[in-house]
Amino acid sequence: RIVGESSPLLATKMVNGRRHVLNANEDLTPDEFRAVAREAGCHIYTDVNSVIFGDKSFIGVFAKGETHTVLHLNGKKRCLDIRTGKVYEGAELPLDLKENEFLVLQYQ
Repeated sequence: RIVGESSPLLATKMVNGRRHVLNANEDLTPDEFRAVAREAGCHIYTDVNSVIFGDKSFIGVFAKGETHTVLHLNGKKRCLDIRTGKVYEGAELPLDLKENEFLVLQYQ
């Protein structure tokens, strides 16, 4: 809550079986943002502060800094690194990226 105000900064509500998250805080940290996304039922690919883009065919990871983590592929079992041709098997992929390095995977 905002000091001196009675309104919450964050609220959740179920609508037609889906959770909606309403946020009035414009200064969420990345960890807080991921927590809100989890509460809303979103898949979190990794807990590091990198830029991640994805759709039904591809996922791209762009390292903001040196990154050592695991990429959770949301049930996907096989991916192709489109730059190197390397094939990855499994729903979890260890990531070791240098600052500003990127990885683009195509789901197989």
